Amino acid sequence: MINKFFKRILNRQFKSLSFFLMLKYIIALLIVITITFFSIPKFFDFQKKQNLIESYLLDEYALELSNINSIQYKVFPFPNLTLKNVKFGIEDGSIMSSTKNLKIYLNFKNILSLKDFSAKKLVLMDTNLNVEIENYKNLLNYMNELEEKLKIKNLDLNFRKDGNLLFKLEDINILNYGYKKNNVSGKIFEKKFKINFKNKKNEINFKILNTGIKADFFLKQDNLNSVKKGMSKIIVANNLFKFDFEIDDNHLILSNAYIKNKDLSANFNSIIEFSPFFYISSDIEVTEIGKEFFNKINLNSLIFENKAFIRKLNIKNKVKYKSKKFGSNLINNFSTNLNLAYGRLTFQDKTLIPGGENVCKGEINLIDEFPRFDFICKLKISDKRKFFKQFSIKKNFEKEILHLYYEGSLNLINKKINFRKIEVDGNLKNKNEDLKYFKNIFERILFNENFFGIFKEKKIKELILEII
Repeated sequence: MINKFFKRILNRQFKSLSFFLMLKYIIALLIVITITFFSIPKFFDFQKKQNLIESYLLDEYALELSNINSIQYKVFPFPNLTLKNVKFGIEDGSIMSSTKNLKIYLNFKNILSLKDFSAKKLVLMDTNLNVEIENYKNLLNYMNELEEKLKIKNLDLNFRKDGNLLFKLEDINILNYGYKKNNVSGKIFEKKFKINFKNKKNEINFKILNTGIKADFFLKQDNLNSVKKGMSKIIVANNLFKFDFEIDDNHLILSNAYIKNKDLSANFNSIIEFSPFFYISSDIEVTEIGKEFFNKINLNSLIFENKAFIRKLNIKNKVKYKSKKFGSNLINNFSTNLNLAYGRLTFQDKTLIPGGENVCKGEINLIDEFPRFDFICKLKISDKRKFFKQFSIKKNFEKEILHLYYEGSLNLINKKINFRKIEVDGNLKNKNEDLKYFKNIFERILFNENFFGIFKEKKIKELILEII
């Protein structure tokens, strides 16, 4: 009885073991068959199918290939055809690009045959894409209208004007399917950024990570073939920008715009032209300016670290300022015209001060190794009492009106000034000792800190007392 019991148990165990052994062999066999199945295409010559592949990419992805170094079949991570060092055009060649790896992920039916060829998705890796700034909309149209699955990894996007680089976005990652299809990441100015599209792409959120810079754009319509209108709010550290915008193929218009922080408030309207050349024109009205505003400007850093960018700018600006407390501030009214092209800045301004006015014009080449600021100025004091009262200086005057003409040059970096000519009420101060005298007191009093020290009332008062 006991023997029969153990025999029954042993038979059951043997059958179970036999089943598991058989299952193990079946699984091993399936693995071998699968590997064999997916490996067979490695022996195919896909170069002979290049025309078929090119036709498919043109028909389904609107990519017109002009060069392919090689076509390789790879099993991992999923079966795909990898095209090496590919050059191609988008939107009838208006956008040119090259990529180190173009991966076509295959459907199961195309593992052994490319008949009725179709791809599961397309992946571009390490891609360089050049877009003329006026053709940016073609790129947006392409990404918006593409129905096939596309993933782009490590894209460098170069925006150009007449072949010259304006700016670039680096290491961009983007895909048009899945739960991340509305997200874009990359680098701008060597800083990581993220873009998120919402509300059918009518709301765009942009953020540069770890910088305090973020921007929200709200579009009024989603028809990419017409003028785009909307509004934007941008925060840069503690600076707030808000503006309405209108953009088309040739220009960007900013209206009802303002910038505000604890040191500066200003309203402005701007037009940025993309064609026939890149150009910015602005009307700026400064409404408030804090005492510490100029102290926070580092001219050395602003000029030396941005010379390549400054060289590309073509700008015409009108700036004006009117004090809300007329008569109590050093500057009651100020207006200037600033023109910047190829690194050369020219200006012409007029400043109303208590009891008089100062008119200046000049130029500076900002991309020189040591930028030198050339100026010609005329100061007219029509009411000396009012002028000196501003600085709490009491003095009797023989003559009410003062005319001062002065011209020279100023090295912004080294804080050195040279006067070529000084004329007081028609009397020329052209002796070397006179010019050297004015040079020394200007450098010692006004420029002992930085260029913007000339706007400090305390320093101006010290200079006046030294001269009179």
